[in-house]
Amino acid sequence: MFNLFRSPIEKSSLSAWSKLTDDIAKVAILAMPVILYGKHSLAFKGMNIAFLLIIAYIFLVMGRFFVNYRRKDNMGLTVGLGIIALIGIAGAIWANHLLKNSR
Repeated sequence: MFNLFRSPIEKSSLSAWSKLTDDIAKVAILAMPVILYGKHSLAFKGMNIAFLLIIAYIFLVMGRFFVNYRRKDNMGLTVGLGIIALIGIAGAIWANHLLKNSR
């Protein structure tokens, strides 16, 4: 119950991860107007909108991946967690880089 990495993965865990990735994609989509109406340059807005579109697409694909494997009932959750961790780390590094260069 407390070990998320134990095989076989419960269907409820895959369903929760699918919903989580869908929610992250929704947040990325809803953040676009905030970027568009900000006071930054057009290049900065364009770059951030492109980044948010990529995030939304990746997380929607990951959500579908979890749904498909929930139906097959043979997925180890480690791959999905690894993908989420890599995307999160890359986003944090990119945001840190932008903050350092914007000053």
